[in-house]
Amino acid sequence: MLHWEQVVEYTFLANFDLLWDTHENISQCPWAHPTAHFALDTYFKMCQAKEEIKCLNIKIHRVITFMCDEEHFLRTCEEKINNIHPTLGHQVSQCCKLHSQFNGSHLKHLHDIAMLPGFAWTLIPGVSTLKGPGEGSSEPAIIIPSSLLAPVQPPPSQILHQNILDSIEDLEEVEEVECEAKEASHALQDVLEVSFDPV
Repeated sequence: MLHWEQVVEYTFLANFDLLWDTHENISQCPWAHPTAHFALDTYFKMCQAKEEIKCLNIKIHRVITFMCDEEHFLRTCEEKINNIHPTLGHQVSQCCKLHSQFNGSHLKHLHDIAMLPGFAWTLIPGVSTLKGPGEGSSEPAIIIPSSLLAPVQPPPSQILHQNILDSIEDLEEVEEVECEAKEASHALQDVLEVSFDPV
């Protein structure tokens, strides 16, 4: 019988007794067939299923608690920021809407899981134990940087320079359009002369 402690101590493949006998084709043994592999995998998965269900019962409850705390946190941030900086509040509102869309989908899937046999917990959100700054269950402290409170204006020299560049570009575009129109009219005139030419 091979034990885990032995496997950990082995450093070379030659230490495994199974690999010493190279005269026998192990791929022909009954336990080496894909059907046997599948049966063993299924058996061990079923052995671990009850333990996994217990873990998932707890994790699902934690996910629901986190989703509710996060939504409450974002809504509170939105309300507080709207009073100070409406534009930034709108962005937080968009983030809330996006989270709400995903939360609805997740809650539907979690509800479907709750209907499965073996679910022995509740979908009612719990109370988060994490109360630090930035945690979903904490009260948000809104601090908006001063650079966002005042509208950013470019320096006057930059505005003047940009206006000059824009007017030069506009003149160049008008000149290009006029050149293209002249070329098109000359080409049309040439075509007309050739078509009316008595040969």
